[in-house]
Amino acid sequence: MDKNLIKVYLILLVSFLAISPFIHLKDIWISDLSKYISKTINGEIEDLKMKFNFRPCPPPKETFKRLDPTKAKVLFVLDDNWGTQYYFAYQVLKEKGFPATIAVIPNEVNRPGYMTKAQLEEVYLSGWDLVNHTFSHQKLSTLDKEEQEKEIIRGTNWLQVNCFHRGSKIVVYPYGAYNQTTLDILQEHGYHGARTLQTGFEKNRGYLTYEAKVYNLTTDVETEWAKDWIDQAIEEKKTLIFVNHRFANNATDDPTGMVFDKKKFREIVDYLDQLREKVEVITYSEWINQVDR
Repeated sequence: MDKNLIKVYLILLVSFLAISPFIHLKDIWISDLSKYISKTINGEIEDLKMKFNFRPCPPPKETFKRLDPTKAKVLFVLDDNWGTQYYFAYQVLKEKGFPATIAVIPNEVNRPGYMTKAQLEEVYLSGWDLVNHTFSHQKLSTLDKEEQEKEIIRGTNWLQVNCFHRGSKIVVYPYGAYNQTTLDILQEHGYHGARTLQTGFEKNRGYLTYEAKVYNLTTDVETEWAKDWIDQAIEEKKTLIFVNHRFANNATDDPTGMVFDKKKFREIVDYLDQLREKVEVITYSEWINQVDR
């Protein structure tokens, strides 16, 4: 065989081996690129809306709920504005007259599986908090300062443009990820508080913290564990922040751990209902408003 032809074959073979991984991953890359472009465009649009917003918001109702220092506090913070938070959790809590807090990702509002803006308006008007889960739910600890500021401030801007002022300067970190840069940004821009995914109780009286601790109601958490945490909060007069994501019937095996069983949630809410003399179920802003700023 001609030596030049052999060289050509070898070059073609090496070239194919070099690009084959890229061919295999092209669909994934195209999908990721599409998501990145979508987030970028949506973010720029949000900036423009904030600059040219002429929609007047009704005057906020200045309400200050004085909390009982002798009672434990329980907060339900529902991350990501999933649809089941409205169709299930909102209905269950409303039956008992309990409020909650939704950590909103503006980039997901009105998308399939997520809450609509009309649903967010309904829960907000009923007394629920809507807080800032950043604009597009990126892991803040992987971003530089400018990127983190955009994610955080755009999230707040979206809430305020849509007249959801209460809680708009409270941040919930996506994936619980943050770093010192994040804390510096929140301090510089006068944010009122922020929540992590670190486990633990909080003080009975709200205070300025960007590292609030929680008890995450993941798929594997049993009802009795949650009741024990409530009992401990009562005994020690502490604040207990529960975190939830999605809800489903007979949720037992979810690889993400984010789906909580509906029956378990009802049992926890019923238990709190029986303990009204010892527990206050409140929103995040009601807790944080106790801070002397």
